[in-house]
Amino acid sequence: MQKLSAPGAAVLRAPQVIQKASASTDQVVLENYDDTNYGYLRLIVDANQLRIEYHPASDGAQTKTPDDFVTVDLATRKLVHYTANDLGMPAQARKIRQLRRGR
Repeated sequence: MQKLSAPGAAVLRAPQVIQKASASTDQVVLENYDDTNYGYLRLIVDANQLRIEYHPASDGAQTKTPDDFVTVDLATRKLVHYTANDLGMPAQARKIRQLRRGR
């Protein structure tokens, strides 16, 4: 683990552009950070989507809801709403989807 600024140095302000957009690259922005309270990233990937979740360690082992997340459609490379998988129970997942649609 490493702090983003040295002791006694100026605090790194956010948001901050880390990489400007060009014809071949996207802009990268550090929107916020916390270099005191650590956590972990959970990656969920299937053929269609990549989801990245941030879970703070301070939440403990019983908390499963991420504090922050992003989902990317792998075909379009656009941000999208996450579509959860059926967790190996396709019949139950279909029933729940039908209930949500009012059928």
